[in-house]
Amino acid sequence: MRIRSLAAAVAAAGIASLATTSAEASPRVSVDVDGAFPLTPSHTASGIGADLRLGYELSLLVVSITPEVGAGYTGFSGDLAPKAFRAFAGGRISFGALLKPGIYGHIGYAHLGYDDFRGAVFDGRSAPTYDGGFTLDLTVLPKIDIGAHAGYTLIPSGDSQPALGWINAGLHVAVIF
Repeated sequence: MRIRSLAAAVAAAGIASLATTSAEASPRVSVDVDGAFPLTPSHTASGIGADLRLGYELSLLVVSITPEVGAGYTGFSGDLAPKAFRAFAGGRISFGALLKPGIYGHIGYAHLGYDDFRGAVFDGRSAPTYDGGFTLDLTVLPKIDIGAHAGYTLIPSGDSQPALGWINAGLHVAVIF
């Protein structure tokens, strides 16, 4: 019984030392471009958006954890034509080495403006913002990842104003320093 416990302790120590010696941390700069497909409010049509993200990628064997901050803009068409400026913080987790599926999530603050030609139905406003989704990255060079993402973004409703929620899908590129 004592030998099994000792063997388990040695194995655990070996795995822990392997994980700590193979950990790498690197700054990461990413740019996202995506199509945005609104779910709310009505009189809003599809649009395009772009985000810039700055993070610090921690790679542990086959798992990468990246806390990050970022800012972005998404503009929609339609009668209301909302424009969303967002600043956010959050992170992403991915698995694998060459082909890396993952998930992401952020919280932040947004300013929402409307280009309402019918007579200023809604004023601009600021509100919290949330997003989350899935990624699939491919390491094309040791320091460059390209990938695709899909997710959902929400700016909740305000005083007599509807929420702005949309599904996004697009491409991104990341440079790891």
